[in-house]
Amino acid sequence: MEFVNETCSWMLGYSFEEATNIPNWFLDRIHPDDRETIKEQLESSLLSCLPISLECRLFHKDGHLVYVILKSIPPSTNGGTGKDYLEGFVVDISDRVFMERALVQKEKLNTLGAISAEVAHEIRNPLTCIGGFAQRLKKKLPDLHECEIIFKESQRLERILVRIRDYLKPVEIRRQKCSVSATLSYCTDLLSPEMERKEMKCVFDSGPGELMVYADPEILTQIFINLVRNAIEAEDKGGALSIKTFETLQEIYIEVRNRTAGMKIKDPELLFLPFAEGGESIGLPLCYRLVKEMGGLLTFKQERDFMVFTVSLPKPIQTSDPMAS
Repeated sequence: MEFVNETCSWMLGYSFEEATNIPNWFLDRIHPDDRETIKEQLESSLLSCLPISLECRLFHKDGHLVYVILKSIPPSTNGGTGKDYLEGFVVDISDRVFMERALVQKEKLNTLGAISAEVAHEIRNPLTCIGGFAQRLKKKLPDLHECEIIFKESQRLERILVRIRDYLKPVEIRRQKCSVSATLSYCTDLLSPEMERKEMKCVFDSGPGELMVYADPEILTQIFINLVRNAIEAEDKGGALSIKTFETLQEIYIEVRNRTAGMKIKDPELLFLPFAEGGESIGLPLCYRLVKEMGGLLTFKQERDFMVFTVSLPKPIQTSDPMAS
């Protein structure tokens, strides 16, 4: 690498000196799953002088992924003689990638909301009748074990309907500027007794500078508590929880990563459905909806032995009005 401009430091966290002096710096930044393809295309472009335009993932210095497009600049002279260097530029498309995911999730959420409302409406009345008649039958025939089973299962379905109702209930969002690091620190301090019981440690990487989001601080606290508690429950005793924050031009990202104790999520889409049995927390489905209500997105991915939840939230709109909050 002979030259990079100042944007490299912001986009990937490396200085000009690091980028130009570390051997194989650029190839090492490419995600292993993309590296061989990108290497072949770069070599081919160097030999043929043909331009390339490729999407890939690069690693930021702090470890998070940056989604980019690599574009080469065609040489001013034609011919297949080749050159010993290649000029081009890198475009950060992370926001676009997350926006595409958000659109897909939005369609799923709209469909889920319509189905959930219809299911709850159609099931509630007959379910009430089943539970009521099961109780009456149990009084007449106290030794009939099947009555108890019918009653317990009807109660379980009632709890599912309550979760659907809570999931669909309108939420009032009181937005204001709030500090991501301060909110996360409060949540991890609050849950420190639970981590101590499992002999876990929490590694919190807030990066340089104070990251601010335009959100409801109370709801944001609920979301972070739920995600951290979910990670604590999934982690083995003596494990480690990693929380990292980073930013792009338009978004702030909060990544919660933990080992899965050998557990693999077979169908990640089900994590955000409001039908699973829940604990004392508000649950992942409601977390997803609350993040969406604040203009953000909650995503999940599995990386070998790790499960990673990422919250993205919009940055506060910059304004020159001194009276604006």
